Amino acid sequence: MIKDGKSNYDAIVIGAGHAGCEAALASARNGAGTLLISINMDSIALMPYSSAVGGFGRGQLIREIDVLGGEISRNIDKNYIYMRTATSTEDPAIRTLEAVVDKRRYSLSMKEVLENQNNLYLRQGLVVGIEGSGKKYNLYTSDGIAYCCKSIVICTGTFLGAKIFWGGNVIEAGRQGEICSKKLLVSLENLGFKFGRLKNYTAPLIDRKSINVKVLEKQSYDKHPQMFSYENNFDGRSQLYSYITNAGKDCTRYILKSINKKESSSCQIKSETTEDCFPIEDKVLKFEDKKGYMISILPVGRDTNEVYLKGLETALSEEIQVGMLKKIKGLKDAEITRPGYGVEYNYLLPFQLTSNLESKKFSGIFFAGHINGTNGYEESAAQGIVAGLAASRKSKNLDSIIIRREDGYIGVLISDLVVKGVNEPYRMLVSRNEYSFYHRHDNADIRMLKFLEKLGEKR
Repeated sequence: MIKDGKSNYDAIVIGAGHAGCEAALASARNGAGTLLISINMDSIALMPYSSAVGGFGRGQLIREIDVLGGEISRNIDKNYIYMRTATSTEDPAIRTLEAVVDKRRYSLSMKEVLENQNNLYLRQGLVVGIEGSGKKYNLYTSDGIAYCCKSIVICTGTFLGAKIFWGGNVIEAGRQGEICSKKLLVSLENLGFKFGRLKNYTAPLIDRKSINVKVLEKQSYDKHPQMFSYENNFDGRSQLYSYITNAGKDCTRYILKSINKKESSSCQIKSETTEDCFPIEDKVLKFEDKKGYMISILPVGRDTNEVYLKGLETALSEEIQVGMLKKIKGLKDAEITRPGYGVEYNYLLPFQLTSNLESKKFSGIFFAGHINGTNGYEESAAQGIVAGLAASRKSKNLDSIIIRREDGYIGVLISDLVVKGVNEPYRMLVSRNEYSFYHRHDNADIRMLKFLEKLGEKR
């Protein structure tokens, strides 16, 4: 596929997170010769936050992605270590699945699927520039390699102009241990794209051996769970428990007493976050009267003793993080293996996109995932499959396809982004969906198959 000194493809996907994986697979599976470029081939489909997936709003997204031919559902079913049905006390009709997956196995399984997909090629590289005007685009990597394509899907996650921070430490990185992307941001700005800044947070990981689980509430799994993919059935595997504890008054008083306001992430960083994504220090500062905050202790995998403290996301110093744990039931002697940290990054203002996530200004350039201001693996995967499908069709001069609000949660997600815009990390919630009574977990196949029938008519 070499022509004029360049590698030629129908579509190129930049970034191999959850959006990039789905975009690349959707494009290749729909007949487009597709290249997936990742900064680090060992970080494909990495889960830098908790490895919990699904739940209200997001579980429905995964089911819809599955019917469209996506991979996230099948990969969860292959690698889950905890699965249960989540039900709403307010509306019994609203129910879905939530799971915890083995982080490392999930990443390796997705990499294996990508490597064995026809029409899909993988390369490690840092994209530093894009040139073109609509019919053909040239991409350049930091090692001087040039690629040519008809369509581009940009899925750079939290890596554009990114910094990670905890305590007084600030490092240019997209996540701990990985470089950020600066030159691509400049290239996109030179093309006229407008960006804002957002921030997100991770929680500490601790050694499971240092937890006193005897005093904690055990969160049970379903003994015979349903699967996310319609193709799969329960295989009888053993599952791992998760546990619940609470950051109560002792912990919150310690945080208030200990933190230097200059160190507080809300003061250090000027970008936006949402209440759902607040670090524990911001929650304590903003809601001093609240009695406590639930902490879920989630296993990371079968072959590791690390566990993730979901609900204790923070960017305070490691010293203060250690002190916080001593004030939490069951975690008095907990040993941190990786401290929590925050990440600040550039995101595309999504009013610049159409309803198939294509740039209004540049035909054939698509954006998907965190770069559009969303937060969550499920939201990223949903955008990725839409953008990848649209990019492959664009490269073959086929009509565009649109998933509308009335079609499902994916349509609600994209409509919210491109019509309403975001000024804080967007998470899919049932309350955002005015069709939630009809967009149920158990009828995603009926709804999405109707959409695929429309798609077939446009082929």
